[in-house]
Amino acid sequence: MYRKFVNALVVVALVLTSVIPAANTFAATTKTATPETYVAKVGTEKISKEEYNFFLKDAISMIQSYFNSYNVDWNASINNMKASEYAKKLALDNIVDFKIQLSKANATKTTLTKKETDEFNSNMSSYLSSLASTAVDQEKVIKNETGFTLSQFKSFYNNAYIVRKFASETQNKYKCTDTELKNFYNSNKDKFYKVIVGHILFLTTDENNQSTPEKDAEARKKAEDTLLKINDPKSDFAALVKELSEDPGSKETGGKYTVMKNDQFVPEFQNWAIDTAKKVGDTGIVKTSYGYHVMKLMKIYSFTQLKDDIKSSYITKKYDDDLNAWRKDKKYKVVKNESVLNAIKVP
Repeated sequence: MYRKFVNALVVVALVLTSVIPAANTFAATTKTATPETYVAKVGTEKISKEEYNFFLKDAISMIQSYFNSYNVDWNASINNMKASEYAKKLALDNIVDFKIQLSKANATKTTLTKKETDEFNSNMSSYLSSLASTAVDQEKVIKNETGFTLSQFKSFYNNAYIVRKFASETQNKYKCTDTELKNFYNSNKDKFYKVIVGHILFLTTDENNQSTPEKDAEARKKAEDTLLKINDPKSDFAALVKELSEDPGSKETGGKYTVMKNDQFVPEFQNWAIDTAKKVGDTGIVKTSYGYHVMKLMKIYSFTQLKDDIKSSYITKKYDDDLNAWRKDKKYKVVKNESVLNAIKVP
């Protein structure tokens, strides 16, 4: 699991859709502390417990996704740390990044336009209305679930919009040449490798979802016969898909799927598709838990076709590089308030 850079766009999306309703289930617990306590400082800027706990909820959710379970063993290891401690570190890293970006935004006098302010107010109003019908009840929900007052809550999200705008404007200023993009692409070909494969599936299970040796042999024979057909230069692959394939998800689209390295297809299918040794037109048979797939490599995306994705990824990397440099600036030195931080427990 890698460090997650929580920018304002992610923050807004998370909070205005899911964080508040989930808070009762996943909220971190804090021992008694006075209102003056804080979790850490980024330079001279304090990180309140409320701010930290918000980011901690997000970190907890990430780790639950990592383990694919809400019932995480918080003593399990992630990157040689207990999952509970990793969640706390991740939360602190992310709120520090947020504070640094907010400081940079303030230094560049990044502010919201009237249109952007109206958009923010409209989104906030809609969200609060979804929580409760009256301002008094909205305040109670926000206070109970986040520790923020309503005013603090609105201020936090106003800052999130500002950080999002700063990040966007900063990235829009980056210049990148074709040479830079090609070098970046050549260094990350696996990441960008993208193909279209066609397949014709023959299931190895019967109507009761049971597999038998007879059904397996029947499906394999169909696949072998079909492979001979698609290798005929005069064959119409899409027509054969419509006639023969038992995959309803691709029957009407010529059996085609777009595949990249980190997609979630069954492993045998995925590995065949992203094998960089293959050329357009190559065919074969793959056995998966579904059955026998008669495969054909239809297209390999070129640098030119991927250029927009490459540029977006390259610009994101440049911004992350800048963020790394800002973290090393002495004025953003992080000083933990250990007694308060240690008192915060992950469930």
